[in-house]
Amino acid sequence: MADASRMREKKIHYKDINVFITCSLCNGYLIDAATIPECLHTFCKTCIAAYLDNDEEDNTRCPKCDSIIDHVNPWRVLVFDRTLQSIAYKLVPHLYKEEIERQIAYYKERDLPYPPSLVEKLQEKRDEEEQQIIPSNSDLHIYDDQVAICIDTKTKELQVIISNVYIANQIFFLTL
Repeated sequence: MADASRMREKKIHYKDINVFITCSLCNGYLIDAATIPECLHTFCKTCIAAYLDNDEEDNTRCPKCDSIIDHVNPWRVLVFDRTLQSIAYKLVPHLYKEEIERQIAYYKERDLPYPPSLVEKLQEKRDEEEQQIIPSNSDLHIYDDQVAICIDTKTKELQVIISNVYIANQIFFLTL
């Protein structure tokens, strides 16, 4: 039991988790995480795309461990890892917002229409901002009148019984 409680209290630092949420090609946080199923290495979608489209290198192997991805079509086996991407967005809160802003800037400076997925992300972002509205004083209950209730016992016998029950409970919990 002591081992279980010690494990629960262990603090995990960002530097220990960073290796799992960073791309080894660009050394940045994962954006649109794509995993190679053969070796389970994960990269940014744009980074692995640039690597696979590079004609100068053998692009049928994993850039990290050199395992064979697919000789014919390496794109076919890539899996988009939404779970890992969600973890990265949760651990680095500003990452999602910055990525959406970067995508918006990309489409604006090229006068391109926003893709439907970006429109959905924009709507989600607006919905989240609306939900973060500060509650009114009536919702907080800290301004409500505070009431303290105290029950006094009328007889000495009842006080003795209550103290005995309290002591019995303390002994019971100590023996567990």
